[in-house]
Amino acid sequence: MSDHNGSSVRVDGAPIIVCGEVRQLEGLLSGWCQFHTFENTKALKKLCRRSQPALFVAHVFDEKSEDLARNSAEYLRLGLALSDTRIIVFSDLHYVVNRSSWPKALDVTAFLDYEKSNILFNQDLLKGELDNYQRISEVNKKHRQEVALLMAITRFSDAGESFDAILSHFSKCLGDVCESCLSMQINVAKDEAVIENFSRDDILSESELRTAFSLPALTGGFAHAVQEKKPQVFLAVDEFDIGVVQKKLNVEIAGYLVFPILTYTKVVKILVYFVAEQDMGSISVSKVDLISRAFDQMRLLLERNAAESQLKKQYARLRRTLLELRLAKEEILQKEKMASVGKFAAGVAHEVNNPLAYVMSNMSSIDSYLESIFHLQSLHSEMLQAIDSGNSELSRVLKNNIDDYQEESDMSFVLSDIRSVVAESKDGLSRVKEIVKDLQTFHKHAIDANSGSNLEEVVDKSVKLFKYDLEGISIDVKVEASSSPLQNGAAVQQILEHFIKNAIYSLNTTEGEKKELKIVARTHDGAVEITVYDNGGGIEEALHKRVFEPFFTTKPPGDGPGLGLSLSYNLAANMGGKITLDSRSGEYAKFSLVLPEATDQKAI
Repeated sequence: MSDHNGSSVRVDGAPIIVCGEVRQLEGLLSGWCQFHTFENTKALKKLCRRSQPALFVAHVFDEKSEDLARNSAEYLRLGLALSDTRIIVFSDLHYVVNRSSWPKALDVTAFLDYEKSNILFNQDLLKGELDNYQRISEVNKKHRQEVALLMAITRFSDAGESFDAILSHFSKCLGDVCESCLSMQINVAKDEAVIENFSRDDILSESELRTAFSLPALTGGFAHAVQEKKPQVFLAVDEFDIGVVQKKLNVEIAGYLVFPILTYTKVVKILVYFVAEQDMGSISVSKVDLISRAFDQMRLLLERNAAESQLKKQYARLRRTLLELRLAKEEILQKEKMASVGKFAAGVAHEVNNPLAYVMSNMSSIDSYLESIFHLQSLHSEMLQAIDSGNSELSRVLKNNIDDYQEESDMSFVLSDIRSVVAESKDGLSRVKEIVKDLQTFHKHAIDANSGSNLEEVVDKSVKLFKYDLEGISIDVKVEASSSPLQNGAAVQQILEHFIKNAIYSLNTTEGEKKELKIVARTHDGAVEITVYDNGGGIEEALHKRVFEPFFTTKPPGDGPGLGLSLSYNLAANMGGKITLDSRSGEYAKFSLVLPEATDQKAI
């Protein structure tokens, strides 16, 4: 491998490489270009590691030289994928090149006969191919720069990279498009413009750049681009004192590009690219248009990123707020539960305390009564012993003592009152037992789920239970239902009994000429519906929501614990049904129970 120097004709550093009899081609190549020769593919690979060849010239005069030329062309085209390199094959007149052995993929530019009489013509041809390579290289270079710039813009949508890293990559690509000799990245979002990054920091210092461009103040094209908020190209640098910069760069700067980076309408940074005099021709209209399109796309991406970032922040705030609301809701629910439990417990305590209070009071009386009875029994025992011993005098005295004590302790009252006290205590304990029984119905499995009976039987049993309480009340019962059994007949009957009991109480505590109670039970549309209507005093609208609360009652103290409707509501809910109230104060009240039919009812 050897180098041959003529005049320094090269294309962007791309060499001309030659294989074959160089002496035969010296007259063709010498004097106007620099070229390199090689004798085998190993030497060719070494040449190509330096730079991409612009022109490959092969001299073919036998099969061996043709194999070398063909293998070399195959390495360039297929091995290195160099589609721009021009391939010219010269053959001696006495040797015919086997063109069929050269694959079309090698894309040979020309096969030519080598004659000394055609040297000038062939030189012109080679120079023309170098010009073609130059044009193709420029077009491809421009295309690669454009693609790289546009691809750099798309990276702004990648949330996995930092903004500074993406911006640095974009700045490099834009600098390649501008053929810039010096570039700077300036932060203008602060009170003062600050250089954050610049090229050629190997020979230039930040202080020299600040002095040359009057930073931190924004002047000249810098200020104009920030004001206009779009890329600006300036064809003069007269407003700056850049003598030191040009001297150290060893170039004459003829113009510069200022590219603003916007977040919505605010300029946060500017990218500045200075172009040398000899490269100003590269700033074409098409490149300016490319830079404008790049600016528009970047602005849209940055605005979208800013919007997404804002949405993420808002989402995070909303998520935190939602969690706080959930915690607050749970806390409120817990407080309400505790308040309900407290109210429930207070109600239980109140309802149980009343009967227990007079039971305890009665126990105190009974204890006093028993003490009197035990003392009287002791006197009787002493008198019986005196009688058995024949001591009549002592017997007489003891009998007088017994008579005096009976009169003193009012034993006749004690013996009669102790029975009533025991009876009252028994009634009080029975009432406590009933309250406990009612509370047990709040448990999901308190009612036998298999206690099935049809709707007509449930209504009939419930009405018969209150037959003695219905005196003076006009009752109308209608049952329009199938004979299919209710899956939870006992629970339905218990709810109906509470409805009827409340209706009877309302009718008996309300003055009226005609007291009416209506019960309608039917099945329709896959549901069981039972309605109890009375024309008693009704319920005030303000109390409609409270009637199903545990221990809430409109009855006077002692007339009921206020658990009937509450446990009924609970039973209905456990069966998958609901209870509704329709009432007008002073006129009527209507309670309705709606349940799924037997096959759909939930077992409770």
